[in-house]
Amino acid sequence: MPLLLAPGDRCDDYEIVASLGTSGAAELYLARAPSGEPCVLKIMAAPGADKQRLRFAQEGVVLAKIASANVIRVFAAGALGEHVWLAIERFGEQTLADRLRAGGPLPLDDLLGWAQQVCAGLAEAHRLEIVHRNLTPESVVLGPGGLVKLGEFGMAKLASFGVVTTADQQTGAVLYAAPEQLLGKLEVGPRADLYGLGVLLYEAIAGVRPMGPGPLNAMTVVSWHLEEQARPLHEHVPSVPADLEALVHQMLEKAPSMRPASALEVHDRLRDVRVGLRAPLLREVRNAAPVGPVSLAPTQRMAAALGPEEDRPAVLPAQVPSSPSPSPNSERDRAPARAWMGTMPLPEAPGEVRVTGEPVEREARMSRPASRWAAGAAIGAGVLALAAAAATAWTLWSPRPGPALGAGTETSAAPATPRLPDAGVLKHPRHRAR
Repeated sequence: MPLLLAPGDRCDDYEIVASLGTSGAAELYLARAPSGEPCVLKIMAAPGADKQRLRFAQEGVVLAKIASANVIRVFAAGALGEHVWLAIERFGEQTLADRLRAGGPLPLDDLLGWAQQVCAGLAEAHRLEIVHRNLTPESVVLGPGGLVKLGEFGMAKLASFGVVTTADQQTGAVLYAAPEQLLGKLEVGPRADLYGLGVLLYEAIAGVRPMGPGPLNAMTVVSWHLEEQARPLHEHVPSVPADLEALVHQMLEKAPSMRPASALEVHDRLRDVRVGLRAPLLREVRNAAPVGPVSLAPTQRMAAALGPEEDRPAVLPAQVPSSPSPSPNSERDRAPARAWMGTMPLPEAPGEVRVTGEPVEREARMSRPASRWAAGAAIGAGVLALAAAAATAWTLWSPRPGPALGAGTETSAAPATPRLPDAGVLKHPRHRAR
């Protein structure tokens, strides 16, 4: 079939750069957007087929409404004569189908991470009441850094459009179609996408589709979807986690009500499986032997601050103690403390922080006067305590004068004013009264 466009042609405001081949009933072109950004131009390759054109235009409407990091963006859509076109984001060069065809085992953790991202894109579409209904390995695009995006919403259903197709089951998506889709039911809900994702996960984990190896024809596949059950996943992969096997088989239930409630539930259960797969590795790391001591060679300035060689440790501990020990009293005890402080970033002035490992002469100089001030304060406190004790003893043990008695008078309640005794013998006041 000749190509509709050639490099240099224009489709609306988009300039064709090169042909990218075909995908289903559409031709793909590398194009340049008006902003200069590269994009993919998807053009219907079957002019006159109104039903297919409607499906294709519907894909553009659906993608324009979904805002998710895991769904391929759409820039614009329009008509070109009897054809329709769609300008979409250029993302990735490989699909999950390409990885499966390449053979070889897929890392289970990577596969489950991709499936989680597919669930995130489906959750956003389901929030808008959009059902993909065409979930295949070709619709899962793998990008750089492990990012995955979902495309090919050509069979998606909008509530305003109703059901676009009811008997067109020969598109290849029948391998991943849910039983309710094959029965032609008018209402196909979000759990149909979970069924398709279950078939995709089964195939990626076991290396074979749940209905068995090919060759398969449409009637055989439809019969299996409606009547038969998949073999236990552990028969293909004995090491598969039990909770992952239970999830995949629940997604393959014939009745929609028996499947998981939502894509978010599947996302969370896949996350739990991944956590379980990583738990043994985390335990190994936790139980690993601690790192031994590390030898640090001090600089000349640090050596001068630390003191003689015999007074400082040759090896510093690798782990800093949680709580520092009390301030040492001897110079020998202070040397290890200063050596440990030399490895810590200490502030030099407001707004200035010193680089780790620099000498600590300043701290060493400041620590000595501080210690002397502390010792002087302790001595002063001791002197004040002795003075207070002496004053207390003087008050308790010094003689106190008795009450003054007059001749023929009663004892006064108030103490008499003390008098100095006469020079010589101390006389009793009663003798002086005579």
